[in-house]
Amino acid sequence: STYNINNNTVRTKPQIITINNENVDNGKVLLVVKDSYANCFVPFLINHYESIVVLDTRYYRNGVTTTAEDIGATDILFLFNLNTLDSDTAIAGIY
Repeated sequence: STYNINNNTVRTKPQIITINNENVDNGKVLLVVKDSYANCFVPFLINHYESIVVLDTRYYRNGVTTTAEDIGATDILFLFNLNTLDSDTAIAGIY
């Protein structure tokens, strides 16, 4: 797998991380919209997708819908700590 951290950063944290798995050939592209609690879960997804694009809403300010369309996402996973989901204003509009 290849990790590609885009150069667009805020507070020196990556906004988008792209993980490409050359060993998977199923046409599936996953968009993960997450907070830091999801970091430990993403590696378990790698063997099931050709590409995984990870967005951290703490640093990413563009729309999720546009990004999903731009990357050709076949699946979208929202993965957050319950406290974050309940109180973080950065994700207030996604549910």
